[in-house]
Amino acid sequence: MEQMMYGDTILVAPGVYHEHDIAVRNGVYLTSEAGPEVTCIRAHGFGRVLYCEGSDSITVIEGFMIRGGSPASPDSFGGGILCIDASPTIRNNIIMKNTVFHAAPGTMSGGGIACLGGSPSIIANQIRWNGAFESGGGIYVGVGAAPLIVENAVRGNHSTCRGGGIAVEEGSAIIRDNVISNNAAVLGGGASIVRSTSVLIERNGFAENVSPVDRGGGMGITDTSSVTLILNKFVANSARNGGGLYSDATSTLIVNGTVFTDNRVGQRGGAIFSQGNLNLDASRISHNASGSSIGGVVCAGGNHIHNCVLYENDGDAVYNWLPVLDDVDATGNWWGDSTGPYHQLSNPRGQGESVGSHIDFDPWELEAPPLVLLDLFPTSTVLLRGEELTYAAQMSNITEEDHEGLFAAAVRIPEGPLVPALTPTQFVAPADSFVTLEVSHLVPQGAPLGTYLYIGKIGTSMSSIWDSASFSFDVVNGTFLGSTFHTEAQSDVLTQTLSPGGCLPFDWQEEMPRTWREEGISE
Repeated sequence: MEQMMYGDTILVAPGVYHEHDIAVRNGVYLTSEAGPEVTCIRAHGFGRVLYCEGSDSITVIEGFMIRGGSPASPDSFGGGILCIDASPTIRNNIIMKNTVFHAAPGTMSGGGIACLGGSPSIIANQIRWNGAFESGGGIYVGVGAAPLIVENAVRGNHSTCRGGGIAVEEGSAIIRDNVISNNAAVLGGGASIVRSTSVLIERNGFAENVSPVDRGGGMGITDTSSVTLILNKFVANSARNGGGLYSDATSTLIVNGTVFTDNRVGQRGGAIFSQGNLNLDASRISHNASGSSIGGVVCAGGNHIHNCVLYENDGDAVYNWLPVLDDVDATGNWWGDSTGPYHQLSNPRGQGESVGSHIDFDPWELEAPPLVLLDLFPTSTVLLRGEELTYAAQMSNITEEDHEGLFAAAVRIPEGPLVPALTPTQFVAPADSFVTLEVSHLVPQGAPLGTYLYIGKIGTSMSSIWDSASFSFDVVNGTFLGSTFHTEAQSDVLTQTLSPGGCLPFDWQEEMPRTWREEGISE
């Protein structure tokens, strides 16, 4: 490794390598010939396995089993891999049975991986059976770090204090498309977010994580200014309080399109216990259980719960634990019955979920809304004339029933009109799952240069919209020569119609038809 230069590749043959404290040099691509199942670096507890310091994103660690790391110092981070002000790509590894425990007291976090500064990309790894004395049994994100954590299986990890699977402390992170299961900690069995500023939690599954003596079986959040959860699932997690999710009085929590089901608590908040600011929208709260009387959501007065479906939870579906602040605004939800939620004074004839006092629930939905949410994922947002605009439209169904709907799209031309891009196209979103539509359009040689806005909407018709999404893309006039991009001055105007890769019409010349304007395809 000491002889390697920036841009070099080290290709490792299958075998078990008894090594520890390996310094991965900046810009080196360290990979195996045959994958992590047959290529193991094993430290046997004599030190951590690998570390990177000051590395950039060209540095790659891929295709290894990283096992048995345990740093010697009591103030240690990263049993398997330690990143110090480094931004490597850590991809397709099995990181298992690494620990940061020590007989002497100290700060010991990040059993599998620890990030101290930098922006590592942690992608498609199996991170399992690692342990930490303090925080982050699987992954620890420390001061100043901002990793991308995507498509990992984080399973069976534990910590004595916070974040059995993942802990973010005084850092930030994007945590997306992971399965986080069977982890344990005092705060946040699956994950914990502490003293951090901005964390995005998107499309993850939190299952069977536990916080047996404290809070947040799936996730626990404290002293954090902004955490956003989108399209996650919290299933069968357990804790003393906040079986699925817990946040303290100093934290702000935005939850959208998320499922909380079959979570359990010994005391309160089978699904959610929020002591701070909570905005809960378009989510499902169902089948959550409590050892006391609140299996659904516990939150403070002044918080907001809208467009949700709540049913078959133990005791109260929503409980205001701090009514002195204000009522909880819980209007526009489905409570399991057309008569609305039951409250002995406010709605004694309600046959739906029961609610506590100081809950503003009127008006409510008379039938369950479909709760199908739309995301658009463009392949590229900078295009040359003659290239194809391609994207995936993902329709996520967070209910327990299949839903049939229509997807349509329009595009805003630079300094021009909003015109149809895609006629209404039928789809079926399976229960508790999603369906994806792949779409492509050819950018003509005469397309106007500039920034376009692409808008998609779904619903039973274009006058009954469930959800919408959009993205911007730029059309530029230029050529690619090697790795250098050369632009040219704008000279053409739109003279031809864009045609899609399939059979879907896309006309950038035509003004939006009146019927589309009336039916709601607009910004």
